[in-house]
Amino acid sequence: PMPLAALLLLLLCCACACAAATAVEEVYQQAVRADAEGRHDEAAAQLRYLLGVAPEVEELWVAYGIVQQKNAGGEEEALRAFEEAARRFRSALTLRTLCGALVQRFVAMPRDAHTATLGAREAAFAKALPRCQENLRADPKNLDNMFLLGLLLKDHHRFSEALPLLWSCYNQTTAADHTLSLATAAEQLMHLSETFLGAGDCTRALTTVRALDSVCHMANIVGHCTKHTEEAAEFVGRCMCEGFPNCGDIGVPSLRPESCPSKFFRIKVGWQGTLPDNVKMYKLYPPAPESYGSGFARSLEPMDEKFSVPLVYNEKDTFIFEFHDVYVGGEGGLIFDDCHYYTGGHRGDAPLGALTEAARAGNPVVPIHVATGTIISQTHNNYYHFLIEGMSRLVLLLRHSSPQVRVLVPEENRFTAELVSLFDLEDRLLVYRPELGRYQFDMLYYPDWERVDAPRTDYYQYDPWAAYQPSRFALRLLQEMMWEKVDALAPMLASDPDVVVVVSRRDVNSRNLIGEDRLLSALRKHFAQADVVLFVGTDHTILEQARLFRRAILVVGGHGASLANIVFCKPNTPVVLHPLKPNVDQNFAHLCSAMDLQLYVVPSVSAAFHQNYTLTSESLSAVMRTVREATGNQSPATHDHDEV
Repeated sequence: PMPLAALLLLLLCCACACAAATAVEEVYQQAVRADAEGRHDEAAAQLRYLLGVAPEVEELWVAYGIVQQKNAGGEEEALRAFEEAARRFRSALTLRTLCGALVQRFVAMPRDAHTATLGAREAAFAKALPRCQENLRADPKNLDNMFLLGLLLKDHHRFSEALPLLWSCYNQTTAADHTLSLATAAEQLMHLSETFLGAGDCTRALTTVRALDSVCHMANIVGHCTKHTEEAAEFVGRCMCEGFPNCGDIGVPSLRPESCPSKFFRIKVGWQGTLPDNVKMYKLYPPAPESYGSGFARSLEPMDEKFSVPLVYNEKDTFIFEFHDVYVGGEGGLIFDDCHYYTGGHRGDAPLGALTEAARAGNPVVPIHVATGTIISQTHNNYYHFLIEGMSRLVLLLRHSSPQVRVLVPEENRFTAELVSLFDLEDRLLVYRPELGRYQFDMLYYPDWERVDAPRTDYYQYDPWAAYQPSRFALRLLQEMMWEKVDALAPMLASDPDVVVVVSRRDVNSRNLIGEDRLLSALRKHFAQADVVLFVGTDHTILEQARLFRRAILVVGGHGASLANIVFCKPNTPVVLHPLKPNVDQNFAHLCSAMDLQLYVVPSVSAAFHQNYTLTSESLSAVMRTVREATGNQSPATHDHDEV
């Protein structure tokens, strides 16, 4: 029998434990309430305290990590919590949570072509992959484990490995006795359609995406898998209005409903129809009779809103638009005033959800009282779009506006500092920081070109990619001004050898050329007197790229951002292209036509958008036959040959 004193001590300890447990439960509930109300810092502090009191409770570690994920800058602390929980408990819950956190971190990482960024992504993938594979091996029937591994592989563009996992996961969740906690059926269909597209199976990608109630995903798949179709036109246009039943009055509350034509924003798709009183349109090309706009150094003419008919490919009209009292907001630099949203040439790239956030009534306003031109777009972090679209807008501003006009440039772009130096923008630069709020401009200039879906004629076919194709006038001005910089800062020398440029994608993980070294060897044998250069765009300056491609007597490469540098090539330079499959993207054909380059296509070396090109002995022979045909029997430097 237990002595009385010991029994009393035991009862006292039990009472203290019960009181402690009650206190722990109270603190936990306080943390739950704080998290639900958005006070994540407070919730994290309470959970951190509880971990010191009861570190043996694995759910506390998981809850603490989840709350830290919601805190700005708390991702690494969350990951440390998940890793510690997995080390301590090795349970299915903690291991799956760690895998999910690693996948989430990898998916959220930027995808630009910086060497440091690519290295960080590869390191994150290498850390996540074995964790997620181990979980699936331990419990191969768990659909969350299956989905996480499939999602990780998909985002790393290993589509053929991701596809069976995501497909099996979706098929099983359609049965009544299986559930997936990490994604809805619609989200699974979205990932599946993108995986089919990445694997090059357009038929199944289209079939899958048609089951989705999302016109934006439909626009993406249709745009990559079909060509010149009314369906593509419809979905690209509807994508911008997704979630808004009336795209004229688009459901986003206007900033001053009492003085606007509608209580909702009205959309101005492109520049069609009657423009509001605070917007003027100045025509740069084709040339117009002389008259002066308020902010311009050269003669321009305000024009009406009608487009020239018929639309001729590569001969789009070029304009500068002058806005009075407008805002720029959001990551993509959306242009809007109190009543209207102006989409410009990028009709499908700025869904209205982005406008809802940018035009939120309580957002801070950054007033700008000097006349400013903007080159901001949704896609300025991609080199093709920055060079071909952003820099085309920049040179139009520099050539056709007065020196007093400031230039709004993106903050997070590795070429911004070079542009400042190249074009002497130190006194004109205005760096766009969307986190500060929406910028309000007394006067804003925006260069643009005639939208491809201008009035339809017998000469017109819809190309869903053509929003990314500036006018010939803008592209040739870009080449002219960059050639001037090359002549001034890195002039061509008579001793410079001819250059054959092979555009490589070794710095990214899609559309690589398998067998690239064999192509290099064959080209070096054929062009014994030329310098055959393997060009990788990462970390090259724009000036270096302009100089190299201006020297080129031949350019060979697949679809990719670095190939945009053909805009710097001399007229009649042959370009041998490895096309997409299906070859829906005509951007490089547009560039070649606009710049008078000779385009040759080798269909036997083709790849789906996210797959790799493979060079076989037969296709290498086809490439070299095309090269010989492109350069002819003349000396390669003469450029005297016909286009195929």
